[in-house]
Amino acid sequence: MGKQTSTVARLVAGFATVVFVVVLGAMSPIRADAAGDTRSQRDQVRKQKAAIASQIDVLKASDAQIQSALKTLNENVAGAEAVFADARAASDAATAEAAAAKAQAEATAADLDARREQLKIIAVESYMRSPVSNSELENVTLTDANDAVRAQVFAQVWGERADDLADEVEVLAQDQAAYQGQAEAAAATADAREAEVQARVEELRVARAQQRKLKAQVEDKLERALAESASLAQLDKSLSDQIARESARYRTPGGSGGGGSLPQAGDVATRTVGGITVATSIADNLEQLLAAARADGVNFGGGGYRSSAGQVALRRSNCGSSNYAIYQMPASQCSPPTARPGASMHERGLAIDFTYEGRVINSRSNPGYLWLRSNAGKYGLYNLPSEPWHWSVNGN
Repeated sequence: MGKQTSTVARLVAGFATVVFVVVLGAMSPIRADAAGDTRSQRDQVRKQKAAIASQIDVLKASDAQIQSALKTLNENVAGAEAVFADARAASDAATAEAAAAKAQAEATAADLDARREQLKIIAVESYMRSPVSNSELENVTLTDANDAVRAQVFAQVWGERADDLADEVEVLAQDQAAYQGQAEAAAATADAREAEVQARVEELRVARAQQRKLKAQVEDKLERALAESASLAQLDKSLSDQIARESARYRTPGGSGGGGSLPQAGDVATRTVGGITVATSIADNLEQLLAAARADGVNFGGGGYRSSAGQVALRRSNCGSSNYAIYQMPASQCSPPTARPGASMHERGLAIDFTYEGRVINSRSNPGYLWLRSNAGKYGLYNLPSEPWHWSVNGN
């Protein structure tokens, strides 16, 4: 009776453990789902804001709008990195739990196999050493009777051991089934967590791509502004300094934007027309433009071609002496920020900063700008909207 009670107690304890695990597993996702829904909504809002910010037109946007967009994308990247880190930690924990559950299931299965093997041995031994019948004991000698008694005692002891093993096998079989179920569930959870990691990797990739894209655009705007400032240095020192100061606000810490190799201006065949030096390819058009303007009583001057040699020297001073520092490093990483050689259409002789009556055209109400707006396109020159004075073959 005591042995049966012990066996039942072990079965009940094992069953209670399985029930507790099942109930706990069923309850945990309920709490996680509540928090998960809130976080999912928050992440969705963050991604939507980033998608909108990534569409900003840096050439038309104000400094405040650009900085706000950069902040939004930086926050999106930080949030995506945090979500990815959480997903990776959860996946690693689930993988470890699955490995532990599998090991427990395998250990229990091995123990169960060992007990079953012992039962087989006992069965064979019991068969080989089975005691003689009572009728046979009456006809044997004392020695034979002793042998028979020993055989009966042996069979009784091994029979009790067989009962114990049978109980153990029953309990182990229950445990092994439970552990195997836990191992399979843990493996499925680990797979799901890893799938979530892969989804978070893609979200992080998108977030970083959006961030890099905007930083590259801001870097290009900075590059162009600095190049224009250098071109204006002789025509209008105050305007040149103003552009340089304003462009400093476009700096993008981390230097993830820009950095691509720009074509060097190299040697440019030039010609000077009306005091403006340009590439020979546009000299005739410029000459016709200036003549037409004079006929209308508008007198233009300005600056065109600018050698890149000066920009190289400036980059070497502000950015470093290596080829990368001079020709490739983003302008924002120099101190002070300095445009790369080849960043300006002026270095190709294909852009002109016009002056009207000796002063740089710095407003769209300027008579010189109004004339150019109506006529420059006829001669292959187009305005960069943010700079009333700057006209080039492609509007950049």
